[in-house]
Amino acid sequence: VISFVTQRHDLKSLHLTLQMTLRRAALRVYVLQALTWLLRTVVSDSNIHNILWYFVSALTEATKSGGEGGGRSKLHDESNEDEYEVNHRICGTFHGFLQTVSDIMMHLPANSPVQLMAIRCWSLRVLPSDHQFLHQSQVFSHISQILSRKIKPGQSPPDEVLSCFKYLSVENTMCNVSSLRDLTSYVHIKTSSHPSIANSLTDKSTETFWESGDEDKNKVKSITLNFVCDKDGKKKEIPDILPQSLYVHIDNTRDIQKKVTSVSFSSEIFDEDKKSKLLSRDLSSQYAGWVHCPIPLHTNFLLALNNNLCQVIQVELRGPDNGLRVRQIKLLGSLVNDGVVSVKQQPSNTVRAHTCEAELLKVFKLLTAEVFGQLLSENIGKTESPPVTPVDGVEGVGSSKVGELTPASPRDVDPNLREHMVGILFSRSKLTSLQKKVFEHTVHAIHTETAHIRKVWESNLHISPQCLKSVEESDTYCFELLSMILALSGSDVGCHYVAHQSLLVQDIVSLLHTGTPRIQRQVTLLLRRILSEIKLNFLPQSSSSSSICSQESSTIRVLDPFFACIAKSLQVQVKGGTIDSSTRRSRSIDLKTIFTGRPENESPTWWMYGSMPDKSIVEAVIKLLKDMSANQIGVAWSSVTKCAVSEAILPLTRLTEVERQSDHCLSTATLWQALGALCVLDCDHVDKLSSARSNQTKNRLTCTNHDDGVTPAIVQCNDCGNLCSECDRYLHLHRRTQAHQRQVFKEEEESIRVDLHEGCGRIKLFWLMALADSHTLKAIVEFKGRTPGQRQPTSTGICRFCGSTSDTGQIAINNVCSEESCQAHSAMACTKTHGCGHMCGGVREEERCLPCLHSSCSSLLKQDADDMCMVCFTDELSAAPAIQLNCGHIFHYHCCEMQLKKQWAGPRITFGFMLCSICKCEINHPSLEKYLLKIHDLMSQVKRKALQRLEYEGLNECESITLAGGRFYQNPTGFALNKYAYYMCYKCNKAYYGGEVRCDAEAGGNDLFDPKELICGACSDVACAQICPKHGTDFLEYKCRYCCSVAVYFCFGTTHFCQPCHDDFQRITALQKSALPHCPAGHKARQLEGKDCPLHVEHPPTGEEFALGCGVCRNAHTF
Repeated sequence: VISFVTQRHDLKSLHLTLQMTLRRAALRVYVLQALTWLLRTVVSDSNIHNILWYFVSALTEATKSGGEGGGRSKLHDESNEDEYEVNHRICGTFHGFLQTVSDIMMHLPANSPVQLMAIRCWSLRVLPSDHQFLHQSQVFSHISQILSRKIKPGQSPPDEVLSCFKYLSVENTMCNVSSLRDLTSYVHIKTSSHPSIANSLTDKSTETFWESGDEDKNKVKSITLNFVCDKDGKKKEIPDILPQSLYVHIDNTRDIQKKVTSVSFSSEIFDEDKKSKLLSRDLSSQYAGWVHCPIPLHTNFLLALNNNLCQVIQVELRGPDNGLRVRQIKLLGSLVNDGVVSVKQQPSNTVRAHTCEAELLKVFKLLTAEVFGQLLSENIGKTESPPVTPVDGVEGVGSSKVGELTPASPRDVDPNLREHMVGILFSRSKLTSLQKKVFEHTVHAIHTETAHIRKVWESNLHISPQCLKSVEESDTYCFELLSMILALSGSDVGCHYVAHQSLLVQDIVSLLHTGTPRIQRQVTLLLRRILSEIKLNFLPQSSSSSSICSQESSTIRVLDPFFACIAKSLQVQVKGGTIDSSTRRSRSIDLKTIFTGRPENESPTWWMYGSMPDKSIVEAVIKLLKDMSANQIGVAWSSVTKCAVSEAILPLTRLTEVERQSDHCLSTATLWQALGALCVLDCDHVDKLSSARSNQTKNRLTCTNHDDGVTPAIVQCNDCGNLCSECDRYLHLHRRTQAHQRQVFKEEEESIRVDLHEGCGRIKLFWLMALADSHTLKAIVEFKGRTPGQRQPTSTGICRFCGSTSDTGQIAINNVCSEESCQAHSAMACTKTHGCGHMCGGVREEERCLPCLHSSCSSLLKQDADDMCMVCFTDELSAAPAIQLNCGHIFHYHCCEMQLKKQWAGPRITFGFMLCSICKCEINHPSLEKYLLKIHDLMSQVKRKALQRLEYEGLNECESITLAGGRFYQNPTGFALNKYAYYMCYKCNKAYYGGEVRCDAEAGGNDLFDPKELICGACSDVACAQICPKHGTDFLEYKCRYCCSVAVYFCFGTTHFCQPCHDDFQRITALQKSALPHCPAGHKARQLEGKDCPLHVEHPPTGEEFALGCGVCRNAHTF
């Protein structure tokens, strides 16, 4: 307002313009009111049609008059604030008229012109402010109901339709529709006078004309078309046209002094002297239009044309004046080589029904541009007729591009309108024509988008993730398409319809590997919904390895893409193999380091390439496969999933000696598919595989050396007898026994042991041990290197921790190599031996030794020696001294020790590190007491301060604590720790208050922090705060210098920061004091609305240090 007042304006012109605008707006209100009243009064279909036609034609003319870049088609415009009240009245009146049209739409004769005109009244593009009106008008319901009334083949139309079109009752069976070509440019045209302007007859414009001259004054004017000559008058060697119709355009309304009153057509068939008259017609003085003369295609005519005897058609023109004008002339027909394309015309009621349906779909696309974005509006700009718009009082000036009218994201749409639309479209028990139209478009578009996304995915495989550009915007279209499919699959009939589209199913499986994370989430949701209806042969089939037998059922391989999806997210530790044989150092790999480059064309395992960075998607896939196996998706899929898991693991037993080599095995899909299957392993799989193994080994031989009748033998030695793997290793250490002839039992080569311990799937073969954890998405693969029975290398011992071999005396004495880590483990390891003969795997000086971890010695253990430590997930439990916590789970001692030493991650004190990695119970073991005592002291200190603050704030009896069933019911300590954030002071090593947890969560946390900057208020008292006589300095707090929050950091020796301001300190500290916000100030120097300070205290301006004093006492006063 001040800017307008201070500028110079022509107030009289503005006043006059405003008056004229208000007058026009008032007139339009009255017109709309009159039209609404007429619609509610008249009952004749013809009268209703006339009213609606007037409305549509008026809006169409208003759109065309807007010129290039004309008015946007929308229900109203709020850009002119000076006309708000008038525009509000126009909007209400306009909505009232459209509501009336919507109400009568359903009562009009089906597929009639009046119903079609009512539909066209809704050809409007809407704004978000119109969503509520669309929701109330029920226009979408009416459109859907009209489309669902489609006449079945062979069914006669309703009586009201027949009565409405009695005047159109024409025999349709004898009518043919021919597609003709414009042949005017293929013939030579000659006029009786003024040949210089004869080109005006063929310039495709009725604004130009040919006019007769003095040469034919008082004579018959004529226009001659020569078929044998081209347009330049040169004779053709071979006739190339078949003329069928000749049109001449006459406009006597404009050519007042040059009228044409008679037209006659004649042709020369045999010679120049004999003519054949085709048509003669008299015209009125007000005639304006095309005069049509059909050219018959009888036998004599075709014969004459082939013999170059039919040469010309002459048009003779007469009029009352000396001169006359002709606007255009057109010759239609076909080329000799093309022939005539004739199509049988459909019945008129069918044509009208198709026209009405097409118009309904067009209106539906326009109205849903705001609801479904690109999906249903991508072709709006290509429609032939422009969408209508209200008169200029309710329209603005701007671009009419769809992109500016559709929201940038589906989340921007009014949720009520979207829910309303989805309910109408996809909640019926029977698919309507509209649903099928939308679905056909969606499936085709998804197939196109899938191919494009896969090309982009393949081109980006060799590019590092840091170099990839964001593709979140480019996948919006595909995301919306999948949203529509998800909506359609919400009903039973829709789910069945979607699941039986084989092309769509294969596309969504492809998108599971090539799509962006949000598309992959859509795919997992869609698969979970439709899998129960999908046929098995719809999913892509392939063999994961060439070693798989051809006799295997093809349906067992349908889940390979899902196993590959899991395998691509695994971090795998590899031991043994080509690594130095004297040690067991491990290396870390993943699938993208093995399958590099781009997959070959039509490769059956192309989905093994790439990676899955979003772990939540992989977790969703694992949950889906486990539910499929647990019979929650369907009985058929339960058996298929179990077979697929088994057949993904069993091929490992069929690998040849060459394929068992580590480099070869890691580079094939067989091992990776097995690792993916281990992540979805359940007890039923283990029982079946174990039972199959036990059935095969009922009569197996036992170890001669053990002589216990239980330990199975896997090696046959000609001198020592049948031996287990352990006895085979020790009995053949000596040089004299290394030459014994030994071989592995055939059953042992194909045997496999499958176990499931604490959610980790594990397979053991005589040459390989593989383990995968579905929770951490980590795996370990260990190649054992030597086949039982193979010649033992020259050495005298094996390290009990790392498994390396050596001939040194040290390893022969205590079974520990000279590696520093192994020596450290040896210093901590227990030296006792169990009754079974195995050494204790626990730590020294334990009152009770760790149970033997060998599975053959105890069946009650949840974990054994070959299981991975779930803290480090790098080595087996037997690779280092281990301890069994009070909860019963076993971990490496040094891993638990390191976990307690590192404590919490990030600046805020949390106690999650004190919990078991498996069951989340509190860690407790006698050997860890020296670390647990300090942590328990800190925990009690934090709990005491948090409970005291909770009590002073009056929240110790809030609903979260007192209400039964709540998360913190009768647990004020847990509620206080969940509400308040505490930090460790670097100087005094005491916990101090640093605000609420939600503030730290909003800041996003920051693992990259300097602990020296975490200083409590007492140790950073730069403002000489007053010491509380009751609580001392335990609760002394400072205000953040740049916002109204409690400080957490103390930096530069002068400045206190809260967490968010500390994360953005470079920008904030550079601000001038005048640019800082006043109280109330938000995080990162943001100005907050209102007048109340969040701290509820008076303090100096922002930018100055201020001590809040004792936090407990301050809160006691303020609350």
